[in-house]
Amino acid sequence: MRIFTTFAALAALSTPAFATGTEPVVIYPYQTTNYCPAGLQPVSHDGTVSCGTPTTTTTYQQATAAPSSSRGYRNDRSCAIGDKGC
Repeated sequence: MRIFTTFAALAALSTPAFATGTEPVVIYPYQTTNYCPAGLQPVSHDGTVSCGTPTTTTTYQQATAAPSSSRGYRNDRSCAIGDKGC
């Protein structure tokens, strides 16, 4: 009985019980040295890295990178010194 309970618990953990079926699961490729078995590569899902097959071409590092701030301050107004609104 104890062995059956252990297998039942492992089966429950391995199935996507919380997936609704309407949202696709995104598995990102992870850029690192590949120590995975043949046919698999490092992937990341929910912050954990394991071996698998990615579902997108965007890497985990690209997806979690902060957006670059290329916008600088530009003063295009040409007002005389002391004028209001400039």
